[in-house]
Amino acid sequence: MDELASIHQPRMFSLQKIVEISYYNMNRIRLQWSRIWQVIGDHFNKVGCNPNEDVAIFAVDSLRQLSMKFLEKDELANFRFQKDFLRPFEHIMKKNR
Repeated sequence: MDELASIHQPRMFSLQKIVEISYYNMNRIRLQWSRIWQVIGDHFNKVGCNPNEDVAIFAVDSLRQLSMKFLEKDELANFRFQKDFLRPFEHIMKKNR
């Protein structure tokens, strides 16, 4: 969050690394992944509502790319991980009206 706080030149390095970490951890068992996603999803909620439009757009685009990869996976019966994964989109859309 400190890297993204700069108004004129925010650094996207750590945000990009979070995206990469998320991608590489998608194959974990669902229980582990849901715990990881609670933290990362909350971070996307904050970054997607960043007052700097460039940061917010980068975050939403990164979230979109991750979502496309995640939604390619089959959902297990009686689970709702895909719904949980998409919650940051809902939060961002509500906060950025």
